[in-house]
Amino acid sequence: MKINSYKYTYLLPIFSIIYCYFYSVYVYDGYHFGLIFSNALDLNNGKLPYKEIFIEYGYLTTLIHSIILKIFGNEVLYLQIYTSLIYSTTLILVSCLVKKFTNEYLGFLSLICLILIYPIPLKPWAIYNSYFFYTLSLVFFLKKKNFTKFISGLFLSFSYLSFTTLYNFILIPLVIKIIFFYLFFYHKDKLEILKLIYFISGVLLPIIIFIFYLINLEILNYWVLYQKIPILYVNEIADK
Repeated sequence: MKINSYKYTYLLPIFSIIYCYFYSVYVYDGYHFGLIFSNALDLNNGKLPYKEIFIEYGYLTTLIHSIILKIFGNEVLYLQIYTSLIYSTTLILVSCLVKKFTNEYLGFLSLICLILIYPIPLKPWAIYNSYFFYTLSLVFFLKKKNFTKFISGLFLSFSYLSFTTLYNFILIPLVIKIIFFYLFFYHKDKLEILKLIYFISGVLLPIIIFIFYLINLEILNYWVLYQKIPILYVNEIADK
């Protein structure tokens, strides 16, 4: 290829945002749109999460959506616009990561593939927040400074708090693998071990704050019950 294809990277995500806007205006999913919207609305109205609000996935998603509704107004369309923005941003970040480790053409090709597979977010669901924060975590993790490892941990924790009921089975093994990797390969390198400490601190800080928030509201036991939802799904499928 003789043209600099990578300069067109931003055109496809912009198309995705425009496409998502018109899709959201003319197509309405009463369950998914309604559940997400009502969760954010109930939180703004002072109801207790998990005890008085059925938050199927992560609290952070509901919190972000509640802030958006407070700022822009109680319209579900604003949540979908926000979701399209972070989804398109995530696609660009993934493309940049591919470019970093390969070349600009493969970076652009990865973006085309992602757009063809999944052109727009179909609903303002928790998975898009989690995808966005997880990708940001990877971007900062690949940087070499200590503080960027801390930021990477923060974003990984945000990803978890956006999608907790499924990420319980992903985050803990992932962090254990990272710890094992560092201890096995860098156990004699104090600087690398320090980076690991920064990363783990970033992961734990938001989760600890969230746990104290639940304890303060006396709803920790309700949150624990919600973590069993994936197990209930699996058992129901197994029974069938």
